[in-house]
Amino acid sequence: PAVAAGVKRIVMCTPPAKDGKINPGALVAADLAGVQEIYKLSGAQAIAAMAYGTESVPKVLKITGPGSAWVVAAKTLVKNDVGIGVEAGPGEGLVIADETAHPEFIASDMLIQAEHGNDSAGLCVTNSKQIAERVQHLVNVYTAELPEYRRNFVTTSLKKYGAIIVVETMDEAFDFANDYGVEHLEIQTRNPLQDMKKIKNAGGLYIGDYAPLSAGCFCSGPNHTLPTSKAGRIRGGLNTEDFLKKITFEYPTREGLAHLREAMVALADYEGFPAHRNAILRRFEVTS
Repeated sequence: PAVAAGVKRIVMCTPPAKDGKINPGALVAADLAGVQEIYKLSGAQAIAAMAYGTESVPKVLKITGPGSAWVVAAKTLVKNDVGIGVEAGPGEGLVIADETAHPEFIASDMLIQAEHGNDSAGLCVTNSKQIAERVQHLVNVYTAELPEYRRNFVTTSLKKYGAIIVVETMDEAFDFANDYGVEHLEIQTRNPLQDMKKIKNAGGLYIGDYAPLSAGCFCSGPNHTLPTSKAGRIRGGLNTEDFLKKITFEYPTREGLAHLREAMVALADYEGFPAHRNAILRRFEVTS
């Protein structure tokens, strides 16, 4: 989005590996995106360096991108000094499913965000007890198939932040989703395109059986930096507008100002601002 918006200076901070080198894939992606300024930094220290500058890292005007709880906290601390865009923290995924959904898809997709780390969330809300029971079984099966380092993330995160919720009606499921304002919301129902109209709050929607969150993570759809921690109730994902600034302007003629004079003078008098009123009236006293 920054490139599309025409931002001239784009900085990337990314952590080095133990050998001190940056992941080659990250470097290739940065090159393809046109990023020329890269620093071996991550975490709260990277936020501080970009927000205020150091001897080796010139400060920036805006910091975007997801991160850990520490990164989100650091961005919150500096938001009065630098723009922070979307407050994207630990990953969240919610699947809305009715009785027509495939339990295999739901269980697989609940693990997508959960494998990111111990503080991620993977949930399902459904009106079908049978679906819920089958999903619970498959989550355990699919988790056991993962390599140990990812399996540990999934087990811990789902234990703390995972849930399979059974509701009486699908309207309750949509109400739950709108109250949550989750980062990633999948709709696996009989009529997903109709049901998506019931969603008012979410970072991103993934509609139908063939829209796993992982597709959006990698290459389908728009930018993948999405609001978390209920922020989906107040804004959408990162986009070009986050890198654009709107400046309003006014160029009234004498006739135009005269048309508004009575209302402006009345408001100035009512609010007790005589200098405001005088600045308006003197335009007509000095010129004719």
